[in-house]
Amino acid sequence: MPDNTNPASTPTQWRHPLPRIAATGLMLCVLSACGSAELPRSLSTSDPGPLKRSTPLDAKQVIEGSPATYTDDVYQSADGQLFVAYWSASAGRFTWDYTDINEVITILEGEAFVKTSDGKTHHLKPGVTLTFGSGDFAEWHVPNYIRKVAVVQRSPKPLVRRIIDKIKKTIAS
Repeated sequence: MPDNTNPASTPTQWRHPLPRIAATGLMLCVLSACGSAELPRSLSTSDPGPLKRSTPLDAKQVIEGSPATYTDDVYQSADGQLFVAYWSASAGRFTWDYTDINEVITILEGEAFVKTSDGKTHHLKPGVTLTFGSGDFAEWHVPNYIRKVAVVQRSPKPLVRRIIDKIKKTIAS
């Protein structure tokens, strides 16, 4: 069993093999649907081991506790607009802003209660898949520990922002 006080700990075995296999299939389907030109030939369904990269929450996000979060990237498209990652968090309550991203997650271990922008609270546990659209906002309550796999698509910049960036780049050169 994992050390649930440390989101970077390595589980000795995953209690639910089906969610990790389903999550891998989900990742490949989403990547394919998003039209990624350089899809990976395969993604491993094996235990990713300890998540190495600490990704601390901004103090403004934390509502309660001292949640520690970790991430390991699995895949990123050449243009950086699409990526897949494992993510874990320890106990706490925090907010997450999905302003510029679309995200599909599947829970691998642990549980959380997530209140989404529409006011609904979702009980996340192994095997549950949830989507967040660009502009969504969520409040996460992790009682002990959670680990998920996420497929994230960054929202393209609005046309006006791209034009301004192009003008700035032209002026700078």
